[in-house]
Amino acid sequence: MLCGISWLFSLVAGLALAHYFTTKFEFLGFALVPVIWLATVWVHEYGHVLGGRAVGMTPHLMQVGPFLLWKQRWGWRLQWHRKRRDYGGLTMAFINPDIDYRQQQMVMTIGGPAANLLVAMIMGWGALYIEERDMDGFLWGLAVLNLAMALANLLPKRGTLASDGMLLLDLYKGIDEESPEFLIAHLNGLSVKGTTADKLPVDILAKLESQPAPYPLFQTWYVVKGLQNRNEWAQVVALEPLVEDRISKLSPELEMAMSELAAQMRCEIAFSKVMTGQKLDHTIDQALTMNSDWSNPGLRARCHALMAVRQGNEALARSLLEKSRRSVSRSIDLALHASEASIRRAITLQITSA
Repeated sequence: MLCGISWLFSLVAGLALAHYFTTKFEFLGFALVPVIWLATVWVHEYGHVLGGRAVGMTPHLMQVGPFLLWKQRWGWRLQWHRKRRDYGGLTMAFINPDIDYRQQQMVMTIGGPAANLLVAMIMGWGALYIEERDMDGFLWGLAVLNLAMALANLLPKRGTLASDGMLLLDLYKGIDEESPEFLIAHLNGLSVKGTTADKLPVDILAKLESQPAPYPLFQTWYVVKGLQNRNEWAQVVALEPLVEDRISKLSPELEMAMSELAAQMRCEIAFSKVMTGQKLDHTIDQALTMNSDWSNPGLRARCHALMAVRQGNEALARSLLEKSRRSVSRSIDLALHASEASIRRAITLQITSA
């Protein structure tokens, strides 16, 4: 959510850097303009991350231009989208269900512009006291760029994504705790803290089901995972017509946005079919995409482990289960740890009974 004028200041900073180098290396300054821009975006987005952490939120995803950074229990995992042409930024975090929703969202939102303002002050202070004339121009360029980014984001603007200023204005006016967005945020916050799907509040799930698309699909996802946690595989399979019906009712835009969730739900239904003894005419993980390996670590290896059991390859099955366990152990979703451990135990029982 960046104002176009910020690009002008990024060019100024790049020109100042180019001037700092000798004529022989002047091209480096121009080459570093996009690097300077992305670094400033990173400062902004990481400010959101720090703001969220300060109130107990759990960072999930940070986008900086073509780079996606997925939060792991220890550090971040970097993904590069070659086709992404957006040089803006985005930060997503799960709420802390034990703290006032509006308070934590406001702190996280303010964190981005605050980080840019802090860097602008540091760069400006450095420019005042450094003795090299050309370098002080570069530092002033960085200071102005960060200041412009902070101010541009604080302007109330509603587009594809609302600016920080618009989010703060909306939060100041109050939030509707019955809105589906809030209900989803609350459920996700509980999940990240360790509440498995079979123990989520049933009243919230019922409210989701009564909302327009795509929220009933989210509700069905939680139901599927809850049944899997109880090893009720046949009941999961019985939900297949409902899942397909709810997917079919999505608009083309929502269907594209929900494609990853739909793929994982179809995979879990196929997995449950095999757990009940059914045979498939395709692999369990056929519906999964490359993005599934980022958003749901360990799922593909777990599916392959079950296929190995069906093929009578115990050694391969155990190796794949361990691979799945290691992948899941890096996830920030504590409920996923418990859920996947339960499913792995169910697969192990099938190995011993084979």
